[in-house]
Amino acid sequence: MKPKYDSAPIGYKVYRMFTDGFLFPLHIIRNGSSFVKQKLSGRDYHAAVLMGHGIDDTLSYFITSPLAARINNELYKEGVKTDWIFGATRGDLTDILDKDEFQTIVTAGHGDRSTWVANDAEVTQKQISAFYGDRPKKTGYWFQHSCGSMHGNPLGIDVMYKPDERCLFFLNGVNSYDMSWIGLPKNSLKSLQE
Repeated sequence: MKPKYDSAPIGYKVYRMFTDGFLFPLHIIRNGSSFVKQKLSGRDYHAAVLMGHGIDDTLSYFITSPLAARINNELYKEGVKTDWIFGATRGDLTDILDKDEFQTIVTAGHGDRSTWVANDAEVTQKQISAFYGDRPKKTGYWFQHSCGSMHGNPLGIDVMYKPDERCLFFLNGVNSYDMSWIGLPKNSLKSLQE
């Protein structure tokens, strides 16, 4: 199966060829500066950002997309410090679910609304719900950045307080080519709640 940009009009391909040369350095600078700002912040509230794939894919996202800056800057505005976990596993997610300091969770990578592909296994909403059980609900947000379908329940439906408002799924393509074109909502928290 060909990537969808192979069937794009020639004008789009030419546009991308010229703009990518300008966008990639911009993404690197914005993503890098957002990490420095987050690292220097002395915030008490933490969010876990779990990148569920290998380092090659992760590096391409940081070079060819605004993903990192959008996540870091949006949570910074909310007073939350991000703790990134690259090549995150199912065990990393369960560790985060166990810790009260992490009230906000972000999963990025392959999957859909009810599934996230960690570096070692596929994790489903039902597995997360069974693991989390009857513990007190987390009061932050659960962002899902993935390229899959909108079907099923969000991953954090049984973990988050008010899941209809706080479990946000972004279907924008999480492949590095399309992400720099489509991008993520500039204001993630407000974009789906308006």
